Amino acid sequence: GCLQLLRYFPQNVGDVAKKHIKDPVLLAYIDIDCYLWSVVKGDKTPMINAGMVFCDRHYGGINYPKGGVGQIAQKLVQGLEKYGSEIQYKSKVSKILIQDGNAVGVQLA
Repeated sequence: GCLQLLRYFPQNVGDVAKKHIKDPVLLAYIDIDCYLWSVVKGDKTPMINAGMVFCDRHYGGINYPKGGVGQIAQKLVQGLEKYGSEIQYKSKVSKILIQDGNAVGVQLA
């Protein structure tokens, strides 16, 4: 389930929208909408964040985490570190480590 969302990590809203939408007015609306909650246009808004915001609107309204959307990533890091994970930013991954069919870590290049 959740691992299928990984394909959206390197993508942004602008690129995804342009793949599926040709109407320039609708694309401009998407840019404005992204700017209202992420303070950047669609081409700089991570798709994974937009997905959470768009789904939240569909399921009961607009809600934001205390401290902003960045708190989601910060809390994820805190949780991972609490259980022994080490976060190495801007590191190249050469291999995803699989155990019993589950991703359990990465091998750095």
